[in-house]
Amino acid sequence: MRHRCVSRTLVVIATSALALSGVSGWAQGRGRGTAPAVPGTPPEVTAIRAGRPFDAKTGTILTNQVVIVTGGRITDGGEGLTSCIAAGVDIPMHGPEMTDAQLQMIVQKRLMLGITIDDLINLDPGDKKITGGKVSRFTLTEGVFKRAHAAGVPLPFGSGRGSAGEGIMSVGGEASQFSWMTKWGMTPAEALQTAFMVAADSLNYKWGSQIGSVEKGKYADIIAVSGNPLTDVTEMERVKFVMKGGEVIRSDIGRPAASLSTGR
Repeated sequence: MRHRCVSRTLVVIATSALALSGVSGWAQGRGRGTAPAVPGTPPEVTAIRAGRPFDAKTGTILTNQVVIVTGGRITDGGEGLTSCIAAGVDIPMHGPEMTDAQLQMIVQKRLMLGITIDDLINLDPGDKKITGGKVSRFTLTEGVFKRAHAAGVPLPFGSGRGSAGEGIMSVGGEASQFSWMTKWGMTPAEALQTAFMVAADSLNYKWGSQIGSVEKGKYADIIAVSGNPLTDVTEMERVKFVMKGGEVIRSDIGRPAASLSTGR
């Protein structure tokens, strides 16, 4: 069984599977001055208080834990993500507080990193309100995404859509994440691959050998768009044709050929 570890140690636990109540907000604390205006000026330091984060190592709820952001980078994010990686999870999740040392652990263990951009965008207004517009899980995640991609960490596509944050998120708009991926450094081809072979390889029971690409013997799970997503990745937001297991579910491009009888 795959083990996923949600690492959101900021306001975090309120949006995790534990759904704890009474999580306190973020307290901002400035350390050695403001953001650098000239070379040599000390960077701004922000302390983000996580009122009741879950400690994966001891199985207990901690109190008054702090994430330190210095010059826009996490310099101390607590042990939650480290504990998840050390415990042997298959896919650590999100990790907006990820340090360079934690990223190196992921690389060494050849793990994937699950970053669901949609729900972080959904949570962004609330995060910004709490921190006075200074920082949010979404803004922190951009740096994590770029560093993980540069390090060669596989980033499987996901949505994380639910009812947290700014209200219920409707299903169907997940493809907008491809645009964020390209803005954050992926080529369109790399972004598309996150939803196909990378995602398929993240599943149990060697499902990457059954789905994820158009190959003989694999399930006929196929989508089509009108344009070229390698030149305009937003084409993925305008899917015209869907086949699942050989059955045509949707076709906006004329009458399709007969469905495959075997689904493969």
